[in-house]
Amino acid sequence: MGRQQERVAARRAIYEAPVARLQQHRARESAVTDLVVPVQVKLCSGTEALADAEVHASALIEKRVPVHGLTAMQAA
Repeated sequence: MGRQQERVAARRAIYEAPVARLQQHRARESAVTDLVVPVQVKLCSGTEALADAEVHASALIEKRVPVHGLTAMQAA
C-alpha cells in the first residue's frame, strides 16, 4: 500500500503544482498593483500641479509684460 500512496501523492503534486504557481503569480501581481496604484496617483497629481503652476506662471508673465513694459522674454 505504501507504493500506491507514493504514486497518488506524486500525481497530486503534479496536479497541484500549476495551481500553486498560479496562486503565487496572482499574489505577486496583486503586490505589484498595490505598489503601482499609489505611484500613478502621485504622478497624476504631480502632473496636474505642474500644469497649474505653468498656467499661473504664464498669467504672471502676461501681467508683467504690459505693467513693466517688458518683452515676454525679459519677463520670463
